[in-house]
Order: sequence, then structure tokens, then C-alpha cells
Amino acid sequence: MKKNSLSLKKIIYSCFGLFLIIAMIASLTAEAYSFVPLPPTGSTTGEKDVEYEFKVMTIEVGSSWMFDWGDGTHSDWIVLEESDPYISQSHSWNVNGDYQVKVKYKSTYSYESAWSSPLVVTIEPPTDIDGDGFSNELEISFGTDPEDANDFPIDTDNDGYFDEDSLDGDYIGDYDDDADGLLDTIEISLGSNSKDNSDVESIFLENQLFYIVDTNNDGLGNILYNVQDDSSNKIKKQDSSLYLDIDDNGAWDYKYSNGELFEYTPFPWLQVIIGAAGVILIILAILFGSGLLYVYEEEVVVE
Repeated sequence: MKKNSLSLKKIIYSCFGLFLIIAMIASLTAEAYSFVPLPPTGSTTGEKDVEYEFKVMTIEVGSSWMFDWGDGTHSDWIVLEESDPYISQSHSWNVNGDYQVKVKYKSTYSYESAWSSPLVVTIEPPTDIDGDGFSNELEISFGTDPEDANDFPIDTDNDGYFDEDSLDGDYIGDYDDDADGLLDTIEISLGSNSKDNSDVESIFLENQLFYIVDTNNDGLGNILYNVQDDSSNKIKKQDSSLYLDIDDNGAWDYKYSNGELFEYTPFPWLQVIIGAAGVILIILAILFGSGLLYVYEEEVVVE
């Protein structure tokens, strides 16, 4: 009876030990299957045939990781050889569309996790197909060819406002294409080039803004434009100097030369002539008075 009792004890202890081993294996298995990796990180938008890198945080040296690219392909198992904080892989797609990039984990005991939640990656045509710096949408709005780098909306002064309104009205054109201070409509009416800022120069005269405008492209202004009353007067050019008549009364008021402005004082010809005549009369009077000069009278004999 004693021997049977000892045998029963051994059987009970053996069964208990086996139960513990099975429980531990079951616990490890359950833990492995309950772990689900976080979604990979990386770009969520891209273009065809361009490789993009995706990363996943790792938890166990020697574990393996696989990426599902959402296009029917997946990576090989990537083994974490060292204690790096993440594993990365790159992938490209050759068809536009939305792709769900997922990752799963395999422990060192070969237990695989479920796939992670997806990172949705949208592959779409480039926003600037021809690479001219203008988006496809903007070029279509202006009626230019989004696939021709030499055909794009013009912004002469590069101020962010295009010279013309867009065809669909989404973009309002620039009112001063060359940013010289004069509206395009005024320049066109005066005959200057609305896309060339070298033919207009602004000056202040008597606290008023004027523009010297070159309409014949000779490098010197020939029109004086008054912003306040929307009037324009002709300019006299002499050598490299300009003579300005701001009130259009026929008399020059200012001289403009080499960027400097001077009040114009005409040579006093009348005063000089009158003065010279006066001096001559005085000299004659003195000469007559002194007898040095006299009027010769011819004697006439009467028979």
C-alpha cells in the first residue's frame, strides 16, 4: 500500500508539472498572437515609380518583420539583428491609386502576429507634371499646357499676381505688370510698354507725384504724366537733360539731369537787351555832353 501511495504522488506531481509547462507554452502563444504592431510610418502621398521609405518600431532583437505593400506584393521577413529602434523598407508603385501598407511581426519563437492597421498611401499624378513651377491645376485654369515646361502663365514682375486674369476667373490679373507704379491701362494709353519697368521713372514735384515716361524707347522720357489730374505734358530733351513744364503753360519749370532736379531759370534775354540798350544810351549821352560826339550838319548855301 505504501508503494502504491508513492506512485500516485509521483503521478500527481508529474501531471501538475506537465500542466505548468503547457500553461506556460499557452501563455507565450497567446501573448504572441495578441501582439499587433502599430501601423508603419511614412509618406501618405506620392508619385508613380518613386521609392518611399516606411518604418516600423521594433520590440525584440531577433524578431522578424514583413511589410505588405497593398499591391499584391510584400517584403521578405526582415530580421532585427541589433537593438535598433526601428526597421525600414522602401517601395514604389507603378499605378496611381490608394494602397494599404501594413506590417506584421514574428517572434523568435516563430509565432506570427496579425497584420497591423493600414497606413493608406495615395499615389497620384505629380502636381506639376512639367516641372515649370506652376501646378497642373493653375495651368489648366489659365489655359496653358501643364505638360509643356515652356508654356505657363506670365508674371512679369514676379509679385505672385499673373499678368492676365485666368480663363475660369479663379485668378485676378495684375494691374501693374512691370511694377513701375503706372497702371497697365495708363501705360498703354500713353504708348509705353506695360511689361518694361525701365521706361517709367517716378519723381516728386511740388509735393505731387509725376512720372517721366519714355514712349519712343530712346532712353529719355518724352512725356510727363501727372497722377493727380491724369494729365500728360510733353518734355523737351536737350543732350541728356529734360525740361519739364508741370502746369502746361508753355514755360519750362524744372530741369532734370542725371537723376537730379533743378528749378529752371531761363536766360533773361529781354532784361539783357533792355540793359544793354540803356547802357548804350547813357554812353551816347555822355559822349554828346562832352562834345566828343556830335551830329555833323552839312551847311547848305542858299543863292
